[in-house]
Amino acid sequence: LLPQHLEEASTQWGDLALSLFVPALLVAVSITYIDIGDVLASVSSPLFIGLTIVTVLVATLSSGLLGWLVKFHFVEAAITPGLVMADTGSRGDVSVLSAAGRMHLMPFAALPNRLGGALVLFVTSLVAPALG
Repeated sequence: LLPQHLEEASTQWGDLALSLFVPALLVAVSITYIDIGDVLASVSSPLFIGLTIVTVLVATLSSGLLGWLVKFHFVEAAITPGLVMADTGSRGDVSVLSAAGRMHLMPFAALPNRLGGALVLFVTSLVAPALG
């Protein structure tokens, strides 16, 4: 509906905003929400490091393979549901997708977060009574 030069200008403006604001946003959010004491305690625990590595590997490989089986691009299928599911929510989505150079997948990152969060709550509500 719009002239071609306006479409190109809006694309260039979006690219400029992403290249300038995303790094600043990542630093600001990280400083605000991360407790350095908790990070240092977690990093010093070999069990936590091992569980983190296994979680990321299993989530990435399983989502990548399942995506590949239904003819999706392996890397994008691994990043979007796999790594986005294993991060810290919206802040982590920005971090993961910007580090992977796949910010165009941001609309698809919301779905695994919401479904994964609902699934975790559902499974927890089933398992918690048995543990207590």
